Amino acid sequence: LMLRSVSRAHILNHSIGNPDPISHVYRPPILVDPADDREKLFQTLVGQGPSANQRYRRKKVIDACIWPPAAASFGAYLEDNGITAAMAETSTVLNLMALSALLPAAFIGARKAPVRDAVFWLLLAVAFVGPFMWIITEFAAAWRTDLSAALWLSIAATMAIFGFTAAFDRDAWQLAPILWPLMLGLGILAAIWSGHAASKPIADQPSGWIVLHIAVSVATYALVTLAAVAASAGILQERAMKAKKPTSLTRALPPITACDDMVIRLLAIAETVLVLGLITGMTLNYAQSGQLIEFDHKSILAFAAFALIGALLIAHRVSGLRGRKAARWVLAAYLVLTLGYPGVKFVTDVIIG
Repeated sequence: LMLRSVSRAHILNHSIGNPDPISHVYRPPILVDPADDREKLFQTLVGQGPSANQRYRRKKVIDACIWPPAAASFGAYLEDNGITAAMAETSTVLNLMALSALLPAAFIGARKAPVRDAVFWLLLAVAFVGPFMWIITEFAAAWRTDLSAALWLSIAATMAIFGFTAAFDRDAWQLAPILWPLMLGLGILAAIWSGHAASKPIADQPSGWIVLHIAVSVATYALVTLAAVAASAGILQERAMKAKKPTSLTRALPPITACDDMVIRLLAIAETVLVLGLITGMTLNYAQSGQLIEFDHKSILAFAAFALIGALLIAHRVSGLRGRKAARWVLAAYLVLTLGYPGVKFVTDVIIG
């Protein structure tokens, strides 16, 4: 489904008669007068066939379009026919499903003797599948760019990269007591803000360059998240060692040296992926506006994170910087990326939107 504004009329590309009018097969455009009554508009665009869940997704696309008469008409129709209630119920079920998948893993620290056994891998698999199924379901009909989608994407990517790291690093799995409660907290925030629409939605399926840019951006954020968790674990271990009072949490975390090594490795990979993200972002910006760099909040914060991570890697190579000082740099880079990715979306979608 694609709506576009053309002078006084509005062109509607649609495929009436197909099982799902939101598809990549469009019939020749027809002109729809915005003065038409809402019943005619709704029946023309949606028809009788789709389920409440499909109508819910179309309503989200319509709300994102720049056609106020149609959006208002559909909103009233959906309210009168109980479809809005079905929309809210569907969203609630999906969020609860994803949160319930994260909940068991968040309490892994309560195990008396945590080990990388079958229980660990089962909890990790469930914690990944829940957010991943949310993404598959919500992105099936239309691409989402809102804050809730960004958070669920980040959670799924972080879980996937953590699983890969835990399989090849004998100490990485011990980050779970910090990482998994953090992911549960992000999931709760994603569920709370799931009702806020994106400030800049994508009405059509994005191009390959956009998908690549989003993928590398999410991967960068996931890698820096893991590095920040490893840095936090190192800080906790250092404090417990100085106080000579280890806790059940610090006993379950990796040693300080292992935390430092993980931080450097993760940041080196993140810096490489971030370079690719900056290149794809500049390419897209040049194709759209003719300028390589658009100095908005997101771009400035992305370059700032790139500079921070690069400076830390250089300092580590030159002077062997590690420990608490290095951890502060990592947490600063994570804060900058958080402000640039979900932070900007929070301001535009929740506060301003």
